[in-house]
Amino acid sequence: MPLTEDEKLKERIRYNTEFIKLFTIVLIATMSGMLSIVLGGAKRGREIFLAASGILVAVVCIVAIYQLNHVIKKLINNG
Repeated sequence: MPLTEDEKLKERIRYNTEFIKLFTIVLIATMSGMLSIVLGGAKRGREIFLAASGILVAVVCIVAIYQLNHVIKKLINNG
């Protein structure tokens, strides 16, 4: 049974919302790990690399959350 346009729109919104939840969880986990490294005093090269990687992952997650939120708003407004 094919989906109607309204059902397709609802599924796209639900799909993007699940990705926002995933990116938020990854962001929280990464930020907490990165903060524990930074506040603990990163002394070795590996710790500095891990903290820098955590910052990069956090920035990617923030950008992804922003873009997905924008996509969902467009879907809701145009649907």
